[in-house]
Amino acid sequence: MMLAASRQALPPVRLLCLAIAATSAAPLANAAFIEDSTASLTVTNIYLNRDFRENTQPRKQQNKREEWGQGFRLGLQSGFTEGTIGFGIDAMGLLGIKLDSGKGRTGTDLLPVHDDGRSADDFSRLGLTAKVKVSATELRYGSHVPELPVVKASDSRLLPQVFEGGLLTSSELEGLTFTGGRLDKVIDRASTDSEKMLLNAKNRRFAGGVEADHLDLAGVDYKFAPGFTGRYYFADLDDVYRQHFFGLLSSHKVGAGTLSSDVRYIVSRDSGAANAGKVDNQAFNAMVSYGLGNHKFGLGFQDMSGDTGFAYIDGSDPFLINFVQINDFANADERSWQARYDYNFAGLGVPGLTCKLAQSGLKDEGLLKAPMRVTYMPGGVGAVAYNAVVAQRAKDPGTITAFSSGSLLNLAQGKFGRYDENAVRWLAAVGTDYGAITVRDDSPYKNLDDLVQALKKDPSSIVFGAGATIGGQDWMQTALIARLAGIDPKNLRYVAFEGGGETLTAMLGGHVQVTSSGLGEVTPQLEAKKVRILAVLSDERLPGKLAEIPTAKEQGYDITWPVIRGFYMGPEVSDEQFNWWKQQFDTLLASEEFAKLREQRDLLPLSATGDELDTLVHKQVAEYKALAGEFGLMQ
Repeated sequence: MMLAASRQALPPVRLLCLAIAATSAAPLANAAFIEDSTASLTVTNIYLNRDFRENTQPRKQQNKREEWGQGFRLGLQSGFTEGTIGFGIDAMGLLGIKLDSGKGRTGTDLLPVHDDGRSADDFSRLGLTAKVKVSATELRYGSHVPELPVVKASDSRLLPQVFEGGLLTSSELEGLTFTGGRLDKVIDRASTDSEKMLLNAKNRRFAGGVEADHLDLAGVDYKFAPGFTGRYYFADLDDVYRQHFFGLLSSHKVGAGTLSSDVRYIVSRDSGAANAGKVDNQAFNAMVSYGLGNHKFGLGFQDMSGDTGFAYIDGSDPFLINFVQINDFANADERSWQARYDYNFAGLGVPGLTCKLAQSGLKDEGLLKAPMRVTYMPGGVGAVAYNAVVAQRAKDPGTITAFSSGSLLNLAQGKFGRYDENAVRWLAAVGTDYGAITVRDDSPYKNLDDLVQALKKDPSSIVFGAGATIGGQDWMQTALIARLAGIDPKNLRYVAFEGGGETLTAMLGGHVQVTSSGLGEVTPQLEAKKVRILAVLSDERLPGKLAEIPTAKEQGYDITWPVIRGFYMGPEVSDEQFNWWKQQFDTLLASEEFAKLREQRDLLPLSATGDELDTLVHKQVAEYKALAGEFGLMQ
């Protein structure tokens, strides 16, 4: 596929994150079948209690549903075989286990129910999907968990609803994605049986038990302007109903936050033999939201018109703004409003900060025609991914890998195995932040000196949490402060985590008292008034909203620790391919919109690409080697 100014067809873009968490990228069209394989495990625990005892139903009716279960979802995705046409296969293993239930309490849809009225002790399924890829077009046949406007599998129980059939997606044209296919079977959430699809007949909107042989669908998503995406989808549930979906998504910066909207208009009519009778519905629904940090506030409106309620497949989630746990608000002539508040708990940590910055920036600036996907592969603060790039993706022009100063510090100490700083091509630095020493907002330590004085009295009385092990940059920050205070760093109590997100979560939970990390990892919780930053390790106070944070220097501890965030490529990537990427980053770094995006993530400007970054990296590694030698850390 041609990418912008490049004369060579490059594979879809991949991003490997090494900063705090390392990443493994999404499969390339011409990547190795096994080397690009990935696996993921999702664990779900649900307790559900629904009480009907105040209902006016006769006593013989069930008056309570109460069950507890554990679900496991293992996903295995292969890469594609090499060549113009790539082949692959995915597998999905699903297991549900009963933790608590009983006769008379079943029916929560967490677990299958036997003929004797008791729920199953466990149930499982295996789904396989064959896939074929040519350029940016992929055909998948087998098991699917679709999330489309005309069919959205429900995943609100232990195991997701699974559809069977074929789906094709194509992103050959810039900004436009086509999706089409046919689905002919469904396995519901608490079932192992593959069955025909049924029309949902909630509240007797339609005749019950109406089956369909298949669902045909097709649609496009088109980003026609920055911040705007138009959507159109068509679906036909064989001899039951036909549906047209029109949608408009928008997202723009307004003040310190993001204003977004989601407008939907859906027209449903009976089709073919009209086995469910008349279907006549127009559904208009819209949601306007404003996100600020980890907080999001929204207002929604939904209006049903026509002679019938909204039509959708039984067991699935209707693609309606006001579909919530208690109701779908989709009866004929029903009108509903919604006010909602969401909190993004990912704000407890910021994994993959560098990757997410590049992913958003390159996408928003329109510098890539192929989607960039990010998947995390923790391991040695980047060591696993570094070795994988050098050994397995040395020539790969579609993989860029993120690094931070933490990666360079480990390189300096020989922790990346036989490879050193000369083993890759250093591509671009996109920003910098600084080290920070942080405590909970209710901590007795009000400033850095309070903490140091407590350490002098009893170094073992305080537990530090930090990313990586002894010798990593987070440990180094605390060791430098301890040395200046006359404390042996070896006497500090130190708990190592893989990344800043886990460290921050442990501190908020009271498991450690102090964290040492990058500033950008803790500022979301600073805004939420959950933490207090005792010191930022910069030469002077930072600008803007960070100006209130004191430096270690002004508190009498002459320590600075800038954190470089950037990207590298494999050592054998051609000059033409490397320079294409360099040009994209040069354009990105000169963009005012990217500067705003960087500021939102509390990063400061640092723009260096190609030879300039290579010089900077080698200088930094040399300084780190000297520092590590002072602490006896060299391997």
